[in-house]
Amino acid sequence: MSKQEVWERVAVEHPEFTKSCDVSGNFRAVEEIVLSGSLTWKKAHELFRPGPDKLVLDIGANAGIYSAFCAVKGADVFAFEPGLNSYTLLNKMIAETKLSNINPIKAAVGRKAGLQRTVEHRIENNGLVYFNGGTPIPRRAVDKRRFHEVRSCSGSDTRLDY
Repeated sequence: MSKQEVWERVAVEHPEFTKSCDVSGNFRAVEEIVLSGSLTWKKAHELFRPGPDKLVLDIGANAGIYSAFCAVKGADVFAFEPGLNSYTLLNKMIAETKLSNINPIKAAVGRKAGLQRTVEHRIENNGLVYFNGGTPIPRRAVDKRRFHEVRSCSGSDTRLDY
């Protein structure tokens, strides 16, 4: 599908999801995530429908396409993104869309707290270039049995206390 075709289909199927939700300009990710363009996302959308009564933990939120998709449907979203460049894009998207139900958290998530190296994104010449490395970033421990308590986490606070 071309870029134009992707956005035309989005306008019909999910009119509340606008181009401002994709600050990275990655229409392929929009096609895959929003339009169920892969088997993984198709199955994910069959199993979960975001809405006003839903809480979403977007772990590895990147630039926030899935966070925005869930937020425009009314869900409360906690978007965890440890990479500096992706976290910057995520915050830019939140500012541009004024989606106040997305809470960005600059941290990785795992079973144990500590430090973790990540794969970072670097923006060059209007495209994303991937490279391994980056500085160690904090990883927050999240007990999967207690996700409901994440609602108490402030968007500006990267601590999850359990």
